[in-house]
Amino acid sequence: MTSPLETFMSSLDATDRIRRIAVICYRDCDEAVAILEFLAAGNTPRAEISFARGEGHIPVLVRKAMMQRLLMSIMRMHDKPGSDRETLRGAFELLAHHAVCASVAENGDPARLQAAVALWDLLSRDPALVALRNVRDFDLAHAMPSKPRPLIAEFLRLARETIRLAQELAAGCGVCSVSLDATREIWAKRAADYERRLTIRASC
Repeated sequence: MTSPLETFMSSLDATDRIRRIAVICYRDCDEAVAILEFLAAGNTPRAEISFARGEGHIPVLVRKAMMQRLLMSIMRMHDKPGSDRETLRGAFELLAHHAVCASVAENGDPARLQAAVALWDLLSRDPALVALRNVRDFDLAHAMPSKPRPLIAEFLRLARETIRLAQELAAGCGVCSVSLDATREIWAKRAADYERRLTIRASC
């Protein structure tokens, strides 16, 4: 039987781990926001028509590399937890314990923590996760085609919802309450400036 002191110390250890996961995932989502904005800026009619057929090799390779980086980062957050993997699933498995959840909420925002739990309940059962995990495990890791292949729109939707989830978790834990919307605006401007220079150069 676990003593009250052992239960208390276990809650503290779990709280620290959840906060660490929240920091890691928030950081990864900060980069994910930047990638999404660059992908959006390069997917406009103006950007596409600036390259003659067969001459846009480098932008295509850059876009593919960013998509792969985004997929690897987002899917890592959804992996099963392990001693060497700090994942969203690991955080929410710990938060399922009332004592742990209460301990985390003491130094954070209880309402946003509950919002994060509700979002996880929906996102963790999203059918797109299975297909995207197969793309990561087969296509990217082993260059083997996966089936069924999800639509890019489904992947981008899942990425945005994961970013929203990580943002709520970080605020709920009290590690960061800064909205990633500010980051999105900064990167949207940088991406637009980059694509503008690229299209001008291509049209010369």
